[in-house]
Order: sequence, then C-alpha cells, then structure tokens
Amino acid sequence: MDVVERLKRDFRDSEYRTVYDEGFLNSSLATQIKVLREEREWTQTELAEKAGMNQSRVSELEDINFSSWTIRTLRKLAKAFDLRLKISFEEFGTLLGDFRTLNRNGLSRRSFAADAVFQPAANQQRPRLAQMPSVYFATTNGNENVGGTAWEMGSSAGNNSTPRMPPGSACSQANIGYGGAA
Repeated sequence: MDVVERLKRDFRDSEYRTVYDEGFLNSSLATQIKVLREEREWTQTELAEKAGMNQSRVSELEDINFSSWTIRTLRKLAKAFDLRLKISFEEFGTLLGDFRTLNRNGLSRRSFAADAVFQPAANQQRPRLAQMPSVYFATTNGNENVGGTAWEMGSSAGNNSTPRMPPGSACSQANIGYGGAA
C-alpha cells in the first residue's frame, strides 16, 4: 500500500487527520520559507532585516517543528518575499495532493517583479480593462454593498449603471461580498 492510500485509510480517524494536518502545515510553511529564502540567495540575517525581525526568529520559523504561526509574521514574510499571503480552509482530500507536491519546485514562488502575469511580452499590447479576466470586487454605493468584476466595469464604461455580480456566478451564489450580499 502506497503512502497516499495509507493516508486515505488513516484519515478516517478524526484525531489522526487533525494531528497529521497540523504537522504537515507546520513543516510545509517552515520548508517553504527556507526554499524561498535560498532561491533568493539570502541568508537568514538578510531575510530577517527585510521582514523586520531578528535572525533567531527566522531560524525558529524555518524549523519544521515550529507551531506558533501568526498571520502578522506571515504577512511580514510575504512582504519581504514580495508575495501575497493566501490563507484558506480546505477539504482534507486536498492534503493528499499537497503531500505529493511538497518539494522545492512545488514550494517555489516568484516575486512580483518576476511574475509572468505582470510581464507582458515586448510585442504585445497591454489588454484594456474590459479584456482582462474577471476579478471580483466590492464597493459601497450609499448604504448598499454591491459587487462586480473588472469585465463588468470595463463593459459598462459610459453608462451610469452600478456594476453587479452576474446572477448565478460563484460569488453571487455563495452570497460573498464585503459586509453584505453581493
């Protein structure tokens, strides 16, 4: 039985899957911090300076047994690496895929300056807003919260209609917005 099949079996035990997930989270965060630092050819001292902390703190954070993570510290590291911080709740099944990609290549992330999305080819024009992929946003119009997409904003230029989430979209179905229904 391979490791993933054994995990599928063992995850049926709630206590086991919770403990395993916590350990995996701690070790993957610590490993990713080290991978990102080494990719940039930084010492722990250099990362500490960029993140506004002591070298000893970086050493702690790179220890796979560290478990006292704070969002504040992770934000400092994200800023130092010029990356965004993403935190989300996930189904346990996704842990099996994460297990398979826990390696240097899977943990590597490019800083903003090297992000291909923001580096258009020299011979291509930058797309206008209306041609960009949809991105959800929310604004407040008086006392009413409304949402929309970059596409809707671009396509509604010239008319004074309030942008809204398209009916049936994932965000409108989930009633996602900032402080109210979208």
